[in-house]
Amino acid sequence: MAELRRHAARELVEETGVRVAVEELRLWALTRGNRFGSLGFHFLCPPQPGAQVRLLHADLSVVQARSGSGPELDEIAFVPSQAAAGRLGLTADYLPQVLDRYFTA
Repeated sequence: MAELRRHAARELVEETGVRVAVEELRLWALTRGNRFGSLGFHFLCPPQPGAQVRLLHADLSVVQARSGSGPELDEIAFVPSQAAAGRLGLTADYLPQVLDRYFTA
């Protein structure tokens, strides 16, 4: 579990720019992707201000674009309700499972 948590913390920084202590991440859900049968381990991190997350992601995107790697995530969307989740467009096939669990928890 410790290695999964370390990997999740690293991915959080690489994809959003948000840094949290590894110990602050909590395993929250497991999913299986329909397309390739992949397993997803989903962690919750402590709440972060939305404006800060957007700023960190924007700064990270600039750095990644300059390095030629391009941003890992094109944009970040905050989903205020389960109804709004249906308007996200193209997403990972496991996202509906995650959002269903989040909004019913």
